[in-house]
Amino acid sequence: CWLLSACLCLSLTGCCSFERQWRQSQSYAYPERELAGCWEGQWHSDSNGHNGTLRAIITKENEGYYRAQFKATFAFVIPYEFETTLLVTDDGEVFTFEGDENLGFLAGGQYVYRGQANSVALQCDYSAQNKDRGTFMLTKVHGCTQCCTAGTCVPKP
Repeated sequence: CWLLSACLCLSLTGCCSFERQWRQSQSYAYPERELAGCWEGQWHSDSNGHNGTLRAIITKENEGYYRAQFKATFAFVIPYEFETTLLVTDDGEVFTFEGDENLGFLAGGQYVYRGQANSVALQCDYSAQNKDRGTFMLTKVHGCTQCCTAGTCVPKP
């Protein structure tokens, strides 16, 4: 019982942090042709059929590297947050990215991410150490406070 309470407390603590950043992000404009920004959509496991909502705040760290903060739901109500660094190439039309992150034994272990995005849609395939495989399908939403490099984000009028 104490383990369940501790997990719930940790989950809610992280949840509030992501939610606060998400709300703040809605008052800022983002560069139109940029991977950085706020994204929302769905995730789906091809291995077991599990699925849920997914939101992301993607921040450009430096040339070729972005930080992605994700908040997913599992079983319709259980929130799960994770972050990963993405190595990104841009051909002028499409952003191609890859990354990996160890989300811990209970979440499936090591995950590998590979995907592509343009200025409005993002698709990412994932595979996990526990043999789970699936897809993220996200669309870009307006506004993001932490998504841009210094000087490129401005408050919306």
